[in-house]
Amino acid sequence: SRAMGILDRISQLTRANVNDMLDRAEDPEKMLNQILRDMETNIRQAREQVASMIAQEKEIEADLSQVKRLSSEWSAKA
Repeated sequence: SRAMGILDRISQLTRANVNDMLDRAEDPEKMLNQILRDMETNIRQAREQVASMIAQEKEIEADLSQVKRLSSEWSAKA
């Protein structure tokens, strides 16, 4: 699929950039550890954002449900 192609390309670019950074690093092990820490931080932040978006979605669904209920009540009164 198109999305998988994009993800594969991003993965290739990431690997190329990491390999280039490691080739130029004075201390490749230290550099790799920093890259891993950065990736872990990015993953944690992405998970937090997903959790926040799910919470917002549930709030919107609750609001929509309430609006539909009120609309039905007003329609019944009309």
